[in-house]
Amino acid sequence: MKFGGTSVQDANAIQNVINIVSTRLKEKALVVVSAMSKVTRQLLRLAELAEQGNKEEVLKGIDSLKERHFEVASQLLDKENIETAKTEIAKLLSELQSFLLGISEIRELSDKSQAKILGYGELLSSWIVTLAFNKQGIKAKRLDARELLITNNNYLSAKPDIPLSSKKVKEEIVIGYKEAEVLVIQGFIASSTDGDSTVLGFEGSDYSAAIFGSICNADRVEIWTDVDGICVTDPRVVEKPRSISALSYEEAAEMAYLGARVLHPYTIEPCRAKNIPIYVLNSHNINYTGTIVDNARHEEITALAFRSDICLIRIDLPDFGQVTDALNFISQQFKQYNINISLLNTDTSAIILTADKQESIDEACESIRQKYSLYIEKNKAQISIVGRNISKKTGLIDVINKISPNAELLSIGAKQMNISFVINLEDLDHTINQLYKEV
Repeated sequence: MKFGGTSVQDANAIQNVINIVSTRLKEKALVVVSAMSKVTRQLLRLAELAEQGNKEEVLKGIDSLKERHFEVASQLLDKENIETAKTEIAKLLSELQSFLLGISEIRELSDKSQAKILGYGELLSSWIVTLAFNKQGIKAKRLDARELLITNNNYLSAKPDIPLSSKKVKEEIVIGYKEAEVLVIQGFIASSTDGDSTVLGFEGSDYSAAIFGSICNADRVEIWTDVDGICVTDPRVVEKPRSISALSYEEAAEMAYLGARVLHPYTIEPCRAKNIPIYVLNSHNINYTGTIVDNARHEEITALAFRSDICLIRIDLPDFGQVTDALNFISQQFKQYNINISLLNTDTSAIILTADKQESIDEACESIRQKYSLYIEKNKAQISIVGRNISKKTGLIDVINKISPNAELLSIGAKQMNISFVINLEDLDHTINQLYKEV
């Protein structure tokens, strides 16, 4: 059972988590928790401030984190558990403060250091959640994901070593259930084979839950969030969009890859490999049935996914017949800067693609310009209409052309499961709302 940031954002939300998990005690729930809402972003900001040498703001940020976590602990816990919580919170934040002040001295923030900093949110929240269970008479044990989930040393987007992690996870789970009714562990964080802190990428707690579920051969993986399951499109853009009751692993993976934000893109595969169903549920609306993702062939869906703030890049080739070599070179440059390519189209004289807008995008493009002519347009958005056999649905291209006559890079996915195109970022909300009415 994975609970995201909004599901553990304050005392009321954590109490709600306890109420939900208490209905699953006979099934031996492994509870995976995120950092409290917005804490990871706050930690990222503190890392940036430390790199700038701004010690005063770093100290203010640490005090703010301490105040928030102390307040939530005080609202949830009795005297004995409050003291334990405050001791552990203070210890973690003291470590973090020392580390940040060290960075502020040298003014250098490596990926390794950033990964260590970003993991403190889960370490903090998991203490409060564990002690809140104990306070209410549900014996809980807190596990440290860094000791169990082993990854490579790609610190900010680490790849788990499943064989190495499996033995550790299984041993601790068996021991844990001899001592407790509920086990609580952090999502998102792990450690490298060298023992350094790593993270699984932003929003990686879903992925953690899927990995733990797969290793433990769980009956199911539940992803508890703040929306009613997986919706046809993002409720932050379209007011109260329709929910999807069921979809296949393949459809969910396609939606996630193309920008739908309910599930982390890597969450699907560990569960698909073991045929473990994923339930996407709303911790603020527990009576809603949510969405099930499994290997059944459900009613066909039509969903809208999007990526905002991307770049549209055109690379002109000097001679015909250079496409293969150019693609190889371009892929290597983007991989070096950890930039993902989403859409790509080629002909004999040019390559057009979309890439996530990142700080390193200009450096990556400059390295490509050493060999090819390159033009980049920023402030773009990519929209995808997703579903099985989507390319066979009549009239979709006409609908896109009517709503977005200036759409670029219109393309059909290799599996015929999406039709995607690029527009100006400023037109995103209007276009999504118009498409929602039409499709």
